[in-house]
Amino acid sequence: MVSENFGIRTYHINPEDGFFLNGKSYPLHGVNYHQDSFESGWAMTNIQRERDYGIIRDMGCNAVRMAHYQHCSQEYSLCDDFGICVWTEIGIINKMSPDESERHILADGFAENAKQQLIELIRQNYNHPSIILWGISNELHQMSDEIFALYQELYELACTEDNTRLKTYADNQFYGRFLQLPSDVVGYNRYFGWYKEAGDAEHFGEWLDLYHNSKEKRPICISEYGGGGALTQHKDSIDWLNDIDPNGARHYENYQSQLHEIVWRQFSARKYLWAAFVWCMFDFPSSGREEGDTIGQNDKGLCTRERIPKDAYFFYRSVWSSEKTIYITERRHNVRPCNVPFIKIYSNAQSVELIVNNRSLGIIKRSELSNSNDTVFVWNNVNINKNEKNTITAKATFDDDTIKYDKVCWYGK
Repeated sequence: MVSENFGIRTYHINPEDGFFLNGKSYPLHGVNYHQDSFESGWAMTNIQRERDYGIIRDMGCNAVRMAHYQHCSQEYSLCDDFGICVWTEIGIINKMSPDESERHILADGFAENAKQQLIELIRQNYNHPSIILWGISNELHQMSDEIFALYQELYELACTEDNTRLKTYADNQFYGRFLQLPSDVVGYNRYFGWYKEAGDAEHFGEWLDLYHNSKEKRPICISEYGGGGALTQHKDSIDWLNDIDPNGARHYENYQSQLHEIVWRQFSARKYLWAAFVWCMFDFPSSGREEGDTIGQNDKGLCTRERIPKDAYFFYRSVWSSEKTIYITERRHNVRPCNVPFIKIYSNAQSVELIVNNRSLGIIKRSELSNSNDTVFVWNNVNINKNEKNTITAKATFDDDTIKYDKVCWYGK
């Protein structure tokens, strides 16, 4: 006897109004996820996968992009159970051809192998209601008539195999025939505020509006965004252009969280943006990188490879999750000047009180916040005692009168 779980749902994506689930607006927000663990690499156990998706769910994600290949079947089942919408894709990344000339001639057997992967992805996972998107490629940077024709074949094949789900790809070229590849919706991989060629984080929204209004008629999402964060690196005043080295050593944890605050403020204000996927959930091995505080690792994760949450994790938890959140940022930046430029707290409480060495520095109500994220509470120019340990306490009061605390210790210098 064969037993197969299934679910019933409807969804659609509108180029102006975004994602709808069962007839109701349901903007998707989530992460990219590699099947990798610090204990086992790719040979993950079911328990490790359950742990990872529990962390993803705890942060408040309602969507996951499974990068950049077909994942273990258990992951799809976990997403079914947790109600997480899934973008899953085949392993076409960057190149379709080993030929670096302008012709980009495909290797023998490549087209048939790509079609086989797509067929297997769809047929093996067809009954998982969590899957909403079949992905055809990621960051393709080669183009030729032969490549475009194969892409058309892959899109049509996916439509034949499953005409109930949408087809997509993630682009990072943003011009010419890369924008004309066939799909129902499209995702953009863009790293404003991190890689210098992208530009300042404050301009992400303007760039999105440009493509939405004039260059792209399909529904658009951000399939990758973010920046690196090393737990051992902090700096009180950070100038992005001069202090951040995307491909080098300076990956400050507090800049990473600041970047996500700035970017999310712009994303959340744009109704047409049907999804946003952070790159990525966990730090993962990446040969050849010498970045942040660890060689051979991509540190753009919201958690370390050891699953330690970074500050940015709690920013998104305060925004995306209904679970009560109170978190003092820069807790690992624990040797501070006597005049701390600011103390920042992430919380979805109705009010937060800051207490330094048993002395209240006042209560800020969520309704008074000017920040449109409305979960970022800031006290400026806070004095702490020199040459001794200082206790910093946050007291959060929630709308049901529940009170929760967070506490850190900093040494004043």
